[in-house]
Amino acid sequence: MDEAGISNPEHEPWVVVSGVIVDADKKLIAIERHLDALVTRFIPEQHRDVFVFHATELFNGGGKVFRRDDPAWPLEKRLEIADSLAIVAKKFHIPLAFGFVERKNFPKTIAEELSTADKTLGAHVVSFMTCAMQVEMWMRTNTQGEVCLVVFEDNQQAKRLITKTQTTYQSRSELEKLYDGKIPEVDAQYFPFRRIKQRPLFEPKTPSSVLQLADFCAYVFKKYLMGDRRYDRFFAPIHEQIAVRGFDLPSNRKAS
Repeated sequence: MDEAGISNPEHEPWVVVSGVIVDADKKLIAIERHLDALVTRFIPEQHRDVFVFHATELFNGGGKVFRRDDPAWPLEKRLEIADSLAIVAKKFHIPLAFGFVERKNFPKTIAEELSTADKTLGAHVVSFMTCAMQVEMWMRTNTQGEVCLVVFEDNQQAKRLITKTQTTYQSRSELEKLYDGKIPEVDAQYFPFRRIKQRPLFEPKTPSSVLQLADFCAYVFKKYLMGDRRYDRFFAPIHEQIAVRGFDLPSNRKAS
């Protein structure tokens, strides 16, 4: 999983968490090799050993490779790479999960008591939990006897609260404390998590890492929610891989 949209709320009105559901035994190595092949195809040899795809650098320029003043990297060339990343989930039949929060409407209560940083952290964690619920339900519906581990792009601000929230929702006894003795029926169908095991693992993006796909999907979905039609072409193949049937986009941005 990775997040997008946690900077200035004036510029990023949506917080998004994207989850890429990968079978570690059957698909992980193939996906890593494909990402490596994209690096070999597009990135100059002198940068390949430590290169990591970052969506913001692809679309906006920047970083050590896509320098804005470098005529070797015009927008069209960078968008060619983005097109190649956008179809990876479809190519490998990877289910995707998303959680998102519109920041201006969050939270609906006690908002006046929270700082902008606290609101952003809260929106981040709620988006994470929505994404995690989709992963949990996809696992229950589509696998038998399989469990999963959440690997999250390292974020020091959210790490502690995401860990505490996930472990709470993995424990029946902790949930009963949270709900004053009994988990309501409407929530009991989802919690406690049965397929998401262990504590979340936080890692930095590295070459070959599938976190690069989570980063790309989160960024594109954020732009899509913001109404930027330039990203529709990248969102279209991603939308086809959304894991949960009936997943609903905000009314202002229904997929065509």
